Amino acid sequence: MTFTVDLPGSMRDFEFAAYVRMLVRDGVNIADTPRALDPRTRNRWLHAWADRAEAEQFASRLREDSEDPSWQVYDLPDVEPSTGPLGPLEIVVKRQSDGYIYGMRPTTRNLVRKRFPESKMVTNVFIATNTNGDLEASQGSIWDQVVKILTGLTDEQIEELGGYTVYDTLGHVLREAPAFAH
Repeated sequence: MTFTVDLPGSMRDFEFAAYVRMLVRDGVNIADTPRALDPRTRNRWLHAWADRAEAEQFASRLREDSEDPSWQVYDLPDVEPSTGPLGPLEIVVKRQSDGYIYGMRPTTRNLVRKRFPESKMVTNVFIATNTNGDLEASQGSIWDQVVKILTGLTDEQIEELGGYTVYDTLGHVLREAPAFAH
């Protein structure tokens, strides 16, 4: 049987960051670990445990560290975990009066650094443009290139990490490419 630790509904960014930090403290290589898709949202990989007691210990420590009693262990009886990174890469775009600024979430920077330590990441990318109009219509065609610039990775390396998801600052998914596209 496979077990994951998650919150009811879905994790917000800061909750996933706390989850990943604890995994790293436990010595888990987040770039190459047993994993299962989040059974509720199916939009990110979660660490998979084969032993319920180990998953319960992790959930207990998360409840204590985060002061959030909602962390639970979920049974995934029909799931065979795969091995790989806890992706996808998560990119945030913020609208400004004179353009858009793109950046990676801290967990994404950590994942890229862990799996591809030689990558030439940049902190953010600014695209100066008219911001009156639909963000996806005006910017969507360049997102593949923006992700490559931010991460310093090739298409194959990005795919290896689970593709990427672009979010606005409110957390709305603007694009999932390619691994979790529905």
